[in-house]
Amino acid sequence: MKITKVRVEGIVSKEKDVFYWDDSLTGFGVKVTPKGWKSYVYQYRLGGRRGRVRRVYLGVHGSVTTEQARRDAVKLAGEVAGGRDVASDKRSRNAAPKVSEVVDVFLKDHVEAKLKPSTRRSYECLVRLHVGPVLGNLKIDEVSRSDVAKFHHRLKETPYHANRALAFLSKLMSWVEKRGYRTYGSNPCIGIEKFREKKRERFLNDAQLHGLGMALTDLERSGRITEHAAAAIRLLLITGCRLREILHLKWDEIDFERHILSLGDSKTGQRSVLLSEPALEVLEDLKRIEGNPYVCCGKNPGQPIVNLMKVWRRVCNEAELRDVRLHDLRHTHASVAASAGYSLPIIGSLLGHTQAQTTARYSHLAESPVRSASDAVGERIKGAMNGMGRVTRLKQVSG
Repeated sequence: MKITKVRVEGIVSKEKDVFYWDDSLTGFGVKVTPKGWKSYVYQYRLGGRRGRVRRVYLGVHGSVTTEQARRDAVKLAGEVAGGRDVASDKRSRNAAPKVSEVVDVFLKDHVEAKLKPSTRRSYECLVRLHVGPVLGNLKIDEVSRSDVAKFHHRLKETPYHANRALAFLSKLMSWVEKRGYRTYGSNPCIGIEKFREKKRERFLNDAQLHGLGMALTDLERSGRITEHAAAAIRLLLITGCRLREILHLKWDEIDFERHILSLGDSKTGQRSVLLSEPALEVLEDLKRIEGNPYVCCGKNPGQPIVNLMKVWRRVCNEAELRDVRLHDLRHTHASVAASAGYSLPIIGSLLGHTQAQTTARYSHLAESPVRSASDAVGERIKGAMNGMGRVTRLKQVSG
């Protein structure tokens, strides 16, 4: 066959490794594994027709182009014709691809095809800032546990990023194992202990919530922020939704009769969010822009607000809020529910958590009503024991 990009991408993997050879350049071919991994190779005989077959790896399809691999094969063919054993050259002896090459294919074939765009952006950032500069030039089958441990330790000053990078590497290595470039069970990330992460718990109290509300109103009335930006912040706080869930919310996902948001693509998949009366008021008062399906419209026609950070900094300055993130509005929503005596499973349902441990950070807040009850019961018992006479009935707390 004539090896071209289109034909290589159209090759279907078989039950075993299969080589396809170019009909115009002798020795130039592509190896396809049962898992669909496609690698360009150049093959030749050392010492004539009866000589030993030697093979040189040229790169993974997707990391190198078909044209680039062909040019490399032409160059090697010329060197072989001149009597050189190119496979013995240290630069081309290793058959395994580099980490940087594998990452490119992993992002394209796995992450882009199966994961969310936000996950891909996060992975690309990790690769650009951390993985690529440190591990990119290593062969994928030569990355050891020691290499990973040193890499992880380099990022000790930023434990969150260190642990995210480790998780990314672990997924990459598991994916590579399935494609035959590492043996099964050789994932070098296994056994590397993660750094302890300090969870931020920033909640707004009643006075701060009042200041935030006043700031939003003043900024919106003066035209310093748009009504759609103000609505986005109000909805984040009132619904407890994640930032992207609100910024990417479309009008057709809102059921005004049933008071429900039907989110088709949240972090945890499809989920429904119950809308309170205050949330409905925000949505009903918000102006719809013709031709734009999004609730929180951005500057570009037909598009949502892309970035709310600049607006949020302006709001925080106006409200005199320090060190408050947009994500803290979600924490505040949960803290209000916990302080009101609602159980952790209910709070988890409000926030769309799929794992109980994610909601557990609010457990100390949920103790507040219980503590009030404990104090009241203790005081009544103490009064009875001290002979204070008839004790007033306890006032029942919510929850």
